[in-house]
Amino acid sequence: MKIKRIDYCILILALGLCVFSFYMISSQKGQATQLVIESPEAVWKYPLEKDRIIKVQGSLGESIIEIQDKKAFFVDSACPNKTCILSPAIEKKADWSACLPNRIFIRIDGSDESGLDAISF
Repeated sequence: MKIKRIDYCILILALGLCVFSFYMISSQKGQATQLVIESPEAVWKYPLEKDRIIKVQGSLGESIIEIQDKKAFFVDSACPNKTCILSPAIEKKADWSACLPNRIFIRIDGSDESGLDAISF
């Protein structure tokens, strides 16, 4: 079988489409990643790029949340069992942690570093 001119055109078009797709995926820039803190009083948003300590009033008392090295975690809370303090730091989009007795919920919102949600073949 001989390869015809149309076959070369289809091959070049397919390769061009693949290169264009990879370029578009790698060049997409999402919104900055931020920490969202929800309490009975209000909702606050903080960028993860700046290290800080945040004091939030919950239903039982004050909780202290720290942002350090683009990660967020509970430092202290007014809850009786302190399970929230033992939970790991959150750092990726859709990660979350909570102090349920004190009714404080933290989550990461925005884009993750890779820019990809899933890969399919």
